[in-house]
Amino acid sequence: MPDTRVALWPRLVFWTGLILSILTPVVLVVLFLQPWVSCAEDDSSAGCPVGPVQAAVQLGVAALLPISIAMVAVGALARQRRGR
Repeated sequence: MPDTRVALWPRLVFWTGLILSILTPVVLVVLFLQPWVSCAEDDSSAGCPVGPVQAAVQLGVAALLPISIAMVAVGALARQRRGR
């Protein structure tokens, strides 16, 4: 009987990375546009200054994009190596 944990990890890494690599740019655009913010200096919410907490969140999400792309690559290579 094959060990299903060994066979499951490439698929899990691939699909998790794929979902993250699709969602990350969407979250970055929403964080950039800031639709929940209003400021007196500008008509557009994208022109409002970014707070330190939001800047840290945006940096973390931006750092997640290359990690998720690497997860897709590793998962795909591992699946190909296993012959699936």
